[in-house]
Amino acid sequence: MFTKYEIEDYAISIIVLTISFDFAFSHIVFYPGTFTYFLIPSFLAVITGFFFHELGHKIVSMRLGYPAFYRRWNFGLLLGLIFSFFGFVFAAPGAVNI
Repeated sequence: MFTKYEIEDYAISIIVLTISFDFAFSHIVFYPGTFTYFLIPSFLAVITGFFFHELGHKIVSMRLGYPAFYRRWNFGLLLGLIFSFFGFVFAAPGAVNI
């Protein structure tokens, strides 16, 4: 169901998005230790909001008989990381290609 490269792309996207959201959240409440404080909520938000969303695209397309593979977009991940320094996240981490 998943290729080695697809798992790697998902993992990198999840890590970068988690760091991006964590950094953006720590800007909202700015006191020492907030980066580690928001790490788990950021991870859970990325898993539910990003991973399950992309997984839904993959499952539906495969059930309809189309091959589907997630591919990360490095420039979109970099944009998300850069925007997180300003306190918000606008990212295009990649997409499921059908």
